[in-house]
Amino acid sequence: MQCVKFDFEDEATFDSALSNIDIIFLLRPPFISEKGIKRIVFLSVQGAEKNTLIPHRKIELLILKYEIDYIFIRPSYFMQNLTTTLI
Repeated sequence: MQCVKFDFEDEATFDSALSNIDIIFLLRPPFISEKGIKRIVFLSVQGAEKNTLIPHRKIELLILKYEIDYIFIRPSYFMQNLTTTLI
């Protein structure tokens, strides 16, 4: 397997990191750029389809706007919250 640098905040890394890729998994990136991606699996949050204040909803709407095939995963909770934030 070859590793390639990819940085959501550095657009210069997009082309090399996304070449020959047609499916990506997103975990709430700061920006989304359409670079020939055909499908997106996006780890969102429960209730994102109704809550207009959270950034996950804005990302979902952007994916819908670009009419990219998608899967939104909306788990009810993250284990990290139980072991860190809510202790």
